[in-house]
Amino acid sequence: MTLMSDSAEAARPRESGDPVPAATLVLDSRLRGNERERSDPLAGRRVFFTLIVTASMAGLIWLLSFALTAGGFGLLDLILVVLFAVTLPWSVIGFWNATIGLFIMRSADPVAAVTPVSARVTGDEPITAKTAILWCVRNEDTERVIRNIEPMMEGIVASGVAEKFHVFILSDTNYPEIAAIEEPRFAALAAQWHDRIALTYRRRS
Repeated sequence: MTLMSDSAEAARPRESGDPVPAATLVLDSRLRGNERERSDPLAGRRVFFTLIVTASMAGLIWLLSFALTAGGFGLLDLILVVLFAVTLPWSVIGFWNATIGLFIMRSADPVAAVTPVSARVTGDEPITAKTAILWCVRNEDTERVIRNIEPMMEGIVASGVAEKFHVFILSDTNYPEIAAIEEPRFAALAAQWHDRIALTYRRRS
């Protein structure tokens, strides 16, 4: 983001000895605060997961090595340990993923437990960004496509945020007889909904 000012004084390059404006200091502190707020909330979990996987692998490798020392530990035993260590991460990671997942699924809010940021979503936040909905078709029954797409558009219109959405029907149809049906039917669909939700049909020739 670039901040611009109409003031000639603001446009003058600041010398190294010039005092830093208070507004700049406030803005800089806010930016640093935002960076701290955007720090990864899952960093601690990743560290914990790495530690338990590493500890499990180390323990299993030690147990195998100890078991192989019963009759003496030779070159063949070392090769077995190395091969075991190479394939071990898949088993250990899978085990801990399943174990942790079991406990998470038993929690009150599994989604929030996996993604903490989702706990702040209440479902009634305003939609501020424009969203394009792409509906891709290729040599399909045009009437069936319309039957499937209209309930979705009805739901968006009923929610009162239709101006934030634009439906695009992107056709890759290469059968002329189907293309001849698509074009007038989707044009009629767009005309039918033009005052409620934007709809655009495009076919690649």
